[in-house]
Amino acid sequence: MDSSGTVSDRRLYLNQSVYDKLPVSWKDDLDFYLEDCCKRYTKRTLELTRTYCSEGLLIFDEIGVVNISDISYEAVLILVNTKMYQSDETRNVILNYTARMIQFYEKIGKCTKPYSLLFNSQIYPHIGLIDAFSSENKAALQKTIDVIMSAADFKGKIEPFIECLQAHGYIGTTLKLAKHALTAFYLFLDIHDLGYHPDIVWIWFSEVKNTLGTSWLHWRRVLSFCNEYLLSGDIHPGGKYKYIPTIYDELPEWCKEAVAGLLEQKKREY
Repeated sequence: MDSSGTVSDRRLYLNQSVYDKLPVSWKDDLDFYLEDCCKRYTKRTLELTRTYCSEGLLIFDEIGVVNISDISYEAVLILVNTKMYQSDETRNVILNYTARMIQFYEKIGKCTKPYSLLFNSQIYPHIGLIDAFSSENKAALQKTIDVIMSAADFKGKIEPFIECLQAHGYIGTTLKLAKHALTAFYLFLDIHDLGYHPDIVWIWFSEVKNTLGTSWLHWRRVLSFCNEYLLSGDIHPGGKYKYIPTIYDELPEWCKEAVAGLLEQKKREY
């Protein structure tokens, strides 16, 4: 006041709530969502929803996304990977609340893609992004142009495939893993504007395999079942599948015996 005769807007802005910092377009979308939440939330929960959603929407606004209709996979990936100067717990809360808002708009048809799935910390690590693929796999993807069906059509086959597994007696973990794996693969296809082809499945699998831990063998069999189902309409649980041989598989037997002994020792040592 002494130097300029007024108080700068900058300091006023810093004292605003995160909701007040949102542009009108985002406020309108958030208010519409909060109106629906009023039916289920307490006053305190509603205040937290407004605050945490505003934090996520401000990041969208900073990258040029000004309302719910502008959201894209690219924008959500930026948000999910943005470093927030918050604790990990608070960061997760912001992402979860923002995901719920986006999911609401998916249900009413204003978001035409399942963007909220990218916020799922169980699925996201297994989606895979082509930019991080090896140069060999990038080149292989470019050569695979004769796709069998679109990503949307593939998504429509996931539930019938799971029903096929159930008909063959599969239960529990296998069904959950199948839905998880195929949802991740569908997102990979949809994000990169690709269609389904068995070759694309195995290119993708070779890249995400390292994120699967010891369950990669189970993933591989489920994906083999899915390929078989999509090509023939059924699976053969007792069938054997041929996979790309590993370097270990190509070794002569005397080498395998020596390596196997070392691997057993490492297993015992955890």
